[in-house]
Amino acid sequence: MLIPRVKAKEFIKYGFKKCKGIPSDTDCYYLCVAKGRKMLFVSNIFFDVFDWDKDDPRIHKNPNCKYRDKRDYLDIVYELIRNGMLTSIYSKDGERILSEKNVIKAVDNHTNDDGTLDNNISCILEEVKGY
Repeated sequence: MLIPRVKAKEFIKYGFKKCKGIPSDTDCYYLCVAKGRKMLFVSNIFFDVFDWDKDDPRIHKNPNCKYRDKRDYLDIVYELIRNGMLTSIYSKDGERILSEKNVIKAVDNHTNDDGTLDNNISCILEEVKGY
């Protein structure tokens, strides 16, 4: 699993655009990749790749997709890793960088009674000791 090494706002310089329909105090950004129709998603605690769905409520009506860009999402992810924007949740010797127990505790603290995460999830990683 990849996690950001910098604040999500730093991804703007790589073409990421702020998600819409998200509380303003939550930093999350996306980048649509035409080749392979993927969406890269990043917040202060999370990075993932999704299939690009034009009906995704986080994406603007006119997403920031550069159709002439010949790279696929793996090329872009590699560039982000190489430039120190992303890192693995595991260390070089295979040990977890983050304690699973601490991650579960932090997520539980931000889980509503109905099982959904509350609107303050951007601080989960900061609450986990050792990050």
